[in-house]
Amino acid sequence: MAIERPPCRNGTWYTPGNASSDEEIQSDTSSELVEIQSDEFPRYFVERNGRLFHSHGPSPYPLPVDADEQHRQNRQHVLLYSLIGAHYVGPVQDVLRPIRGVQRQAVDLGTGTGKWVMDMADRFSHVRFSGIDIVPIQTRHPLPNVWFEMHDLAEPLGWRLLSEVARALRPGGLYISGEWYGYPTMEDESCLSERAPRTCRFFDLVNHYLRQNGIGFVAANVPEWVRRTDAFFNVQVEDLYVPIGAGNPGVYHAGERLKTNLRVFAASMQLWLVERGYCSRMAAQDLTNGFLLELDTIQGMELKYRIVCAQRK
Repeated sequence: MAIERPPCRNGTWYTPGNASSDEEIQSDTSSELVEIQSDEFPRYFVERNGRLFHSHGPSPYPLPVDADEQHRQNRQHVLLYSLIGAHYVGPVQDVLRPIRGVQRQAVDLGTGTGKWVMDMADRFSHVRFSGIDIVPIQTRHPLPNVWFEMHDLAEPLGWRLLSEVARALRPGGLYISGEWYGYPTMEDESCLSERAPRTCRFFDLVNHYLRQNGIGFVAANVPEWVRRTDAFFNVQVEDLYVPIGAGNPGVYHAGERLKTNLRVFAASMQLWLVERGYCSRMAAQDLTNGFLLELDTIQGMELKYRIVCAQRK
C-alpha cells in the first residue's frame, strides 16, 4: 500500500491530535500526527482482572494487549512464515522494486507487535514501512525505515475500509489480507457439532457476541469486498488449512503453535464474555474448559487462514 509522507524522526510513536507547527506531520492515514512522549505511554493502557487492555473506552476491540497476547501474535507470525515460506504472497518484489525518484511505501493495518513490519523492512530496506494499531506495543527501537502510528481501526470496516485502501494505493499498488476463519472444521469433513460439540458451542457464542459488537471474523467476506470496490485486478485467493495440534508431521510445529494460540485466545474470550455481562464467570469457565478439553482430545480439527491479494487498477 503506497502512502506518501514526509520524513520524520525515527524511533517514535505518533497518534492523531493537534500538533504544534514544528511537530506536525502530514499523512494520508491521519490528518495530524503527534509524537507520544515516554511518560505518556501508560495512559494508553488499563489493567482489569490481571490483564492489560487498551484504554480507548469506545473501541469494541476485545483482546488484551499484555505479554500473553503479544506472545500469541508473535507465535502467529512464526506460524504463518513456516507455512508460506516467506513474509508475503503475490507480486510483492515487483511492486516494491526500487525506482529512481519514487519512494516505495507500505502500510500494515493492525500491525500488532510490529514483527511483520520489522521483518519486511529488513528485507526491503529502500521501502518506508508504517505500522498502525490501537496501542503502542511495538519495539521502541524500529529500523530506520519503520514508523508506527496509533489509530483505532474499528471504523471504517468491511468494504468501506477497502474503499479507503483503494483511495490510498497508487495504480499497480498491492493489497494483501490475511484472516482466520471464525470456526474450526474437521479434516475429514465430518460435522464439527457432532465430533466436537463443546468447541462448536464455544465458537458459536464467541462469534455471536463479536458480531453484536461489529467485530466478527471476516475472512469469508474479503474477496467479495475487494471485487465490490471495482478498484482492483489480479485478485488471488489462497486458503491454508492448519491442523490444530500435532496433525500432519509436515506441519507439526505450525499445528502446535496454533493450538497454543487458541488456548490464549480462549482465556481472553472467557474474560471478555464475563466483563461484557454475556456469561456468568462460572458459565464462561465451563464453556472454555469444554473447548480446551476437546482441543486436547479430539483429533483432526483444523482452522482455515485465508489470504487475499489484489492490485489497484
